[in-house]
Amino acid sequence: SKIKINCVALLFIVISIINVLLKTNAFENAYELTTKLNYGSLDLFLGMGIGGIASTSIFLVALSLFVLSFNKLYKRDIAFFSIIIFVMATLIIAIITNNYSEIFRTLFSNGILFSFVFVSPIIYSSCYTAKGQVLSGIMIGILTVILSFFVPHLAVFLAILFVSLIKNIIDRIYTII
Repeated sequence: SKIKINCVALLFIVISIINVLLKTNAFENAYELTTKLNYGSLDLFLGMGIGGIASTSIFLVALSLFVLSFNKLYKRDIAFFSIIIFVMATLIIAIITNNYSEIFRTLFSNGILFSFVFVSPIIYSSCYTAKGQVLSGIMIGILTVILSFFVPHLAVFLAILFVSLIKNIIDRIYTII
């Protein structure tokens, strides 16, 4: 069968690489470029941040997740388990490093929760089996945490892209069992 990858994640990664190569990778507008702005956790929760996907309102993402959960075609397990694993791992890392001030900034920035809810469960590029959806959600959450140490703004998209590449293997494992 054809490999169907998550085109949204792939496109975001390609655009980010092109922006870095062309040195146009700043999301700030003219005012934000000339002023040092300090966005707090509440600002990020409400969607007030620098431009791009990171300025999504977390409140609206949570509301969307609630509404989408009642749709039969929406693969909510992928979104739920990605979020749960990512939040748990972020809290564990904050406890280990004794750095509690960055918890909310980590959770609410870089469009991570938006990507978990809207990009990871795309119907054609994610697992079909119920257990495969749970496993892929867990893998996306873990990979996002690991990759966020190296490329924070691309971590979630790289994790989603990787899991979408191996979704056929995950589904075959759970189809055989």
